[in-house]
Amino acid sequence: MSDTVVVIGEALMDCVIGPSGEPLREVPGGSPMNVAIGLGRLGLSTLLAARVGSDARGATITSHVKDSGVALIEESSGLAATSTATAHLSEDGSARYEFDLVWDVEASMIPEAPYLHVHAGSIACMLEPGASAVREILERSRAAGASISYDPNVRPHIMGSASEALPEIEAMIGLAHLVKASDEDAAWLYPGAALEDVAARWQTLGATLVVLTRGAE
Repeated sequence: MSDTVVVIGEALMDCVIGPSGEPLREVPGGSPMNVAIGLGRLGLSTLLAARVGSDARGATITSHVKDSGVALIEESSGLAATSTATAHLSEDGSARYEFDLVWDVEASMIPEAPYLHVHAGSIACMLEPGASAVREILERSRAAGASISYDPNVRPHIMGSASEALPEIEAMIGLAHLVKASDEDAAWLYPGAALEDVAARWQTLGATLVVLTRGAE
């Protein structure tokens, strides 16, 4: 059994545009990428399977990942342009979000090996054509003995309605040993349900451990 952790998911550039259309900032983002960076900074051998462009934004993300001790799988590079999530701010401080995403990973990106752990989550598990490959990787890795974790990290702007997203998310939960989600995720997926009931349902689907965060609480 390898001591390597594999993280699969989006690495993109979070962009903020001011009320007059002026660029305010750009920072690397993507919840799976952030998980990989945390693991790398803890000293764990970590591989990240993502998709970034052969552009300046892609170079920034690649450096950000590698500076944290994470190895970016070679096939992660090569998009014409790096994916972006852009917040357009209005004068009253509210924001309109725009996403320019490509998620076309292939199962062959991850060498078949007995990894210690595999993590996936968010957009990467929902946006095709890559989502099907992610599920294949998780199924294969679990069968090989790896532990699996999953974070729904719901994004309604991309995932559609809760009723549309729920079957896919519950299928992913069924592949995971550990599921981590926020109370906001749970409320969107199961309106009005108690967190304890959500956790219990996810355990009946197959999760061994369910962690539900509650913001600052």
